[in-house]
Amino acid sequence: PEAMLLPPSSRATPVLSHAAAAAIGALCAAALLYAPAIVYNRPLDAQFEPAPPYTSQVDLPAASASHWIFDSLSPGETKAVVDFVKLKMPAVETDMVGPFRKVDFLSGTSAVELIEPPKDVAQRFLNGDGPAPPRFARVTLVRGSADPPDVMEYKVGPILGCGTAGCDTASLETATIEPMLAPGAVPFQKRPYELSDSAVNDLALGALSELRALLVAATGPVWDIIPDCDECHAPGMGHIQALPFNDFTSSSTDRISIVRFFWYQSRDQLQAMWLHPMPIHFRFSQPSADASAFRLFDFVFCSQGPFASAAAVAASRRRDSHHSA
Repeated sequence: PEAMLLPPSSRATPVLSHAAAAAIGALCAAALLYAPAIVYNRPLDAQFEPAPPYTSQVDLPAASASHWIFDSLSPGETKAVVDFVKLKMPAVETDMVGPFRKVDFLSGTSAVELIEPPKDVAQRFLNGDGPAPPRFARVTLVRGSADPPDVMEYKVGPILGCGTAGCDTASLETATIEPMLAPGAVPFQKRPYELSDSAVNDLALGALSELRALLVAATGPVWDIIPDCDECHAPGMGHIQALPFNDFTSSSTDRISIVRFFWYQSRDQLQAMWLHPMPIHFRFSQPSADASAFRLFDFVFCSQGPFASAAAVAASRRRDSHHSA
């Protein structure tokens, strides 16, 4: 055991004798004992440096007068770009609210965003050796009407009117719109996530309606989103929010979402819904833009499942009730 703690050289040739080691230990102890007395015999103002005054203000370097070439698109610029796209493509919609349709629509939180200028052009401008680079926008468009449906990105610009005074006004008088991808390069199934995409609504509400008795029995009358069901919701019992999340089982040929439900008491407490997940979720498949091919599967209710359908959930609960009786 001793050999595992110290190498042989340490045991064979001690650096200090026991007496020397004891003497050094005594000196260290004395230093620790008398040091406070030495320090505190000094004048008080010499013992401590005064603390800097507290402040919450942080001095930041002044923004460069040229920073605007990298600024995100302003609300004014974004609106001008959207208006320009709709002018050139009148059929484009700005969201996907309502029943699912084979239409072209702007999608995702980055549906309209700045294309940063090329590095060499930006450097010349920042060094005072060239003109300001023009501003362009990337517009992401889900083309549900294409054959086959896909996702296209367009370069739109130049956007005029932006400068050191700000970017709240914009003009696209000389702008063009050019595709940045080959048709079909990004399939419809891989389109950006969009909160207003209501593709799942009809199937999801149908499934909840089929399971309404089980849901109310499990959670109480909080299901205000189930249509034509007076017993599903009582005044003052809060509300349900449905959210489809991207699922790891998605592929380039089948867009899979996992649909979850959350309860919240009132609109001013909407963020609290994350604390109140409901005991049901399922997956939603969109293999194409044809709504007839959409389907729900992998139902999980009260941690039981997965079941192939809402009907399978109901049948399982009936069997459980029969056995328990």
